[in-house]
Amino acid sequence: MTRVKLLGRPQTEDPGMHVTAALQTGLGRVAPPPAPTAVRVVVATERRTRERNEDAAGVAGWVLSADSAPPLDIRIPLDGPLPLLVAVVDGLGGHAAGHVAAGIAAGELTRPAILNAEAGPSAPPSLARLVAEAFTRADAIIHGRAVGPAVAMGCTAALLAIRAGGASAVGNVGDVRVCQVRDGYAGVLSVEDRPATDEGNPGMVTACLGGSYRHHIDPHVHELSLAVGDRLVLCSDGVHDELDNDAMGALAVGDAAYAARAIIAATEPGGQGDNATVAIVDAIA
Repeated sequence: MTRVKLLGRPQTEDPGMHVTAALQTGLGRVAPPPAPTAVRVVVATERRTRERNEDAAGVAGWVLSADSAPPLDIRIPLDGPLPLLVAVVDGLGGHAAGHVAAGIAAGELTRPAILNAEAGPSAPPSLARLVAEAFTRADAIIHGRAVGPAVAMGCTAALLAIRAGGASAVGNVGDVRVCQVRDGYAGVLSVEDRPATDEGNPGMVTACLGGSYRHHIDPHVHELSLAVGDRLVLCSDGVHDELDNDAMGALAVGDAAYAARAIIAATEPGGQGDNATVAIVDAIA
């Protein structure tokens, strides 16, 4: 059984980011933003100096994995009983077949069939539990396919699930990051399994899907409610190692496709050559 860590509040979150109650003003009560009926998803990825792009992204079971490609830009209605699933995955570069593990995880984490057996018409299970179980299932599938040269393949990942009405959950294993962007501020929703070194630099990843041996998956999961106008950003470490929260907040504004291109472009000058992938998810009417 997967153990879920529910996070009461993201560590670097602006306290005002998740206020969903109506605001009190001098003119009376202002209605809260409407619930979303659809999402717009934009995904961009770029291979840098490495032999291949070991990042991947998944949207509703579809996998984007390429050295370089124009941003994927799609609008998806939230009109069915199952949540929409979006993932960004980063293959472990120090192991063979990291790109294979990333592709498997991107598809399995976002495949609606994962949740189909659990979805009930009257009382569907919590999104937090479904997200955590999706990680566990993807981990088991990666280990099941890890044979021969790919025996130690693994990846880190972040996953978003959103239902009609805006109920959502985000989860991560490893160092793929999830941010909520509002008014030029990027608040981090994920908890990275990569403690800093004594010098303050990023350390080694301490949790992954797949990898050299079977281990307990302990995903970090955070539930939230999205309204029309909210934006989430999922990105690999090739992005967030180069952009701090201020830079991310400044770039991830305006049109989502333009913002995705700007984020990818900003990671290249002076970067370490890591692959860069970003998914921008906008809640829309």
